[in-house]
Amino acid sequence: MARTTLAVTEVTRAGVAVQAFVACDQANGMQVLANIGDVEIELDNSGASDKTVTVVANPTLNTDGLTVNSLVLTVPYGFTYKFGPFKPNSFRQDASGLLYLDFSSGANFTIRATKRVTDA
Repeated sequence: MARTTLAVTEVTRAGVAVQAFVACDQANGMQVLANIGDVEIELDNSGASDKTVTVVANPTLNTDGLTVNSLVLTVPYGFTYKFGPFKPNSFRQDASGLLYLDFSSGANFTIRATKRVTDA
C-alpha cells in the first residue's frame, strides 16, 4: 500500500491562499515530501470522539542503543490543532526526508500542511 502524498503550501511574507483540508488516509497513511524541519500540519476533528495522528520516528535513528519512539498526537473532538515543526533527524524515513503520518481514523478527520519560506 502506497502512502498518500500530502501537498504542502509554502507560506511567504507576501501571503498565500492556504489549501483546503483533505481527508486523512487511515488505510494507507500519508507522507509529506522533503521535510527539512519546516513543515507544520493542521488537523481538524469534526467527529464525536478524540482522534490521533502518529508522526512515525526515523527507523534508523539509534542513540546509545536506544530507539526513538513515534510521536502520537491527540486532536480532541470538535477542535482544530496545529503541530510542528518536526526535526528531520528524528522523523525522516529516508534520504529524501519523507515525513510519515498514520491516523487512528479517517472519518471526520482532515489535514493540511504548510511550511514557511524565507523571502529573498
